[in-house]
Amino acid sequence: KFPVEFGIPLLMAALVQVHSGSFVDWHHFALALIEAFAIESSFKKWMNLVGKPRPDWHARVATGDPAVMREGRTSYPSGHAAETFMTFGLLSLYLMAKLKLFTRQSQAC
Repeated sequence: KFPVEFGIPLLMAALVQVHSGSFVDWHHFALALIEAFAIESSFKKWMNLVGKPRPDWHARVATGDPAVMREGRTSYPSGHAAETFMTFGLLSLYLMAKLKLFTRQSQAC
């Protein structure tokens, strides 16, 4: 899970930095990735408080065990999907900035 979600973006950012020769930019990307992970984890925890129940919710309620019932409320969004979306969304923004897709020169014909 973590090698894909963190290793690939950090490796991609490192490859971009080999071209530019700036370690500071890679360091800023790594810090942004860590911060985005913290925000995503907090958001996911909050979403699970009000999230959709799992398909077996009624069977979990029948057990009467509070821990089993609490686990049944953590269906959406999935942790893997949320972390992957956060990681590769940040990588996309980073690469677009490095390729200067947001500048006027890149939009000129």
